[in-house]
Amino acid sequence: MKSKRYLILPMEGIRLSDAPTINLPRAFDLLNKLQPGNKSGVASLSKRLAAEIKGGRSRVKTAKTAKMSPSEPPQLEVVKSLNEDGVKLVMATEEMVVAMRLHNPGIRIVEEKFCRPALAPRVSVPSRPKRAARSAAPAKVAVAKPLTIQVLRDGVGTPDKGAEVIAFRTSDDALKGKTNASGKVSLRFGTAVSKLRRLYVYHEEAGIWGYFSRNVAVSPSGDFEVRLAPIDLSAADALRHFHGPGSLADGEGVRVGIIDSGTDPDHPDLKDAIEGGANCVPGSSRKGDDFGPDGAHGTHVAGIVAARGSSPTGMRGVAPGAKLRIYRVFESGNEGDGSSFAIIDAIERAIDDRCDIINLSLAFPPGVIDDAISDALRKARNHGILAVAAAGNDGRQPVSFPGSDSHCVAVSAAGRKKTFPATATEVDDVAAPYGNDPGDFLGAFSNVGGELDATGAGVGVVSTFPGGYGAMSGTSMACPAVSGVAARILSKNAGVMSMPRDAARCDAIRGLLMDACMPLGFDLLFEGGGLPK
Repeated sequence: MKSKRYLILPMEGIRLSDAPTINLPRAFDLLNKLQPGNKSGVASLSKRLAAEIKGGRSRVKTAKTAKMSPSEPPQLEVVKSLNEDGVKLVMATEEMVVAMRLHNPGIRIVEEKFCRPALAPRVSVPSRPKRAARSAAPAKVAVAKPLTIQVLRDGVGTPDKGAEVIAFRTSDDALKGKTNASGKVSLRFGTAVSKLRRLYVYHEEAGIWGYFSRNVAVSPSGDFEVRLAPIDLSAADALRHFHGPGSLADGEGVRVGIIDSGTDPDHPDLKDAIEGGANCVPGSSRKGDDFGPDGAHGTHVAGIVAARGSSPTGMRGVAPGAKLRIYRVFESGNEGDGSSFAIIDAIERAIDDRCDIINLSLAFPPGVIDDAISDALRKARNHGILAVAAAGNDGRQPVSFPGSDSHCVAVSAAGRKKTFPATATEVDDVAAPYGNDPGDFLGAFSNVGGELDATGAGVGVVSTFPGGYGAMSGTSMACPAVSGVAARILSKNAGVMSMPRDAARCDAIRGLLMDACMPLGFDLLFEGGGLPK
């Protein structure tokens, strides 16, 4: 049976010591034994589990089990442990975890789950029908010319290498490819193309917007040139429009935990805000104190909260006076490899580091929830920490986990027309409902529903990138906008700041934030209490 990764943890909470009145010696003995450095103890447990599995099989008298061939006993591997009495990440077979659960009352075992940063998704390319098999003597047909698209950075005309180009000939016929060193990509449709219904260019680079256009005329030569608009740091994007840049004192005394893909500690607008952090990725090839960026996402999120730059050469966040703790939970940037164990680890560290707010710009797939993360979020609340989470980006689907958890403030993504270029990909994110001001809208990608608490700027947000500044969209961006406002409000309320670190403190912070929300006119199911300023 194939091994998978599982979380083993107490029945109550993340650590047995979280519930000190409960005496569970067998659960403690098992958790204490499951330490990465305890090789003899883990080997002994593996041997015992193998015997229990073998004994269980011998009691099942069926033809199938009678014919089972002998195999090497399965080996238990402890990947990572949080505290001797806390959650463990192990590699084991399903039979092994069943045997552990049956003979160790007081523990629970859940399969490791994975999330991804809550960025607005790129448009999907429909599957193309398979070509019919060629006959022995195929008829000669004219071959359509390839469509060659060159992508350039506007202003300087430098070819843009590695951009993803997606071209729709019709609504259900599309091709995609990446640009070469000359900024070119060739796409060959089955028939000649005189017009593209839609054309997208995506990238993750500093200094330029993406590209989107409808009804693009194509010359007979099949060549087309795309120029990506430069980012102007002096222009008012959605973040500055809705929430305004904070003063350098806004957020002073407040500590915000960024649970994300890591943040560039050397960015000039962030280096004074970042206190430290940790690499929480289990089995990571990087050091435990390496919280540096993998991709631009985490740096972008951190800048929305607390960047300390100034226009027109830098960028200012919502609460520049706040201090940041960075907890990296993604090993490979925007891929869906954010482990549930890593998130629990990050929340535990945020508690130990006395964060006031934690920002979760991430989402699990629709329908996926994780009780262990819920327990960690409950623990954070009981330590006076407000958790703010992205609603997810599945296009008006229900709010994703962890945003759907009652311990989080769930945030949808609002946008503002004309805060991005007319050729930016964000143009395709404009969708109903529109607000009391018809220039306001809810991003087409944003999830909605009864779990929403607030909305924030999330379409075409300009923030810090490793090596510069870039634009991103998603509930990932709306989430830190709201976290930043919460930090800004909290820093000005000495009474709440000085409260004991318990659930009442968390609820008081949440109350301050909700009191600051103003409806945009989208409806409760699209914006919760509204947009905080």
